[in-house]
Amino acid sequence: MARRLAILGGGLALLVAVTAGLLYFATAGATQLRVEDDRLHISGPINSLTLESFENLIELHPGLTTVVMGDIPGASEAT
Repeated sequence: MARRLAILGGGLALLVAVTAGLLYFATAGATQLRVEDDRLHISGPINSLTLESFENLIELHPGLTTVVMGDIPGASEAT
């Protein structure tokens, strides 16, 4: 009985570790959107989920007046 509980506990621990790893990799490198006063700060890679997050923040914070672009990989500065 103790052996079965140990195997079940080990399997559960492995499942938790795999789930945590998948969540980490799914969110690593995601676009970061942060509201500060009337400014929306954007940084990180822009992907297919960015537009929905952007639209949600615009609805939640109608007083936003400025978008501040941070470090966006692949973007180049205008010269």
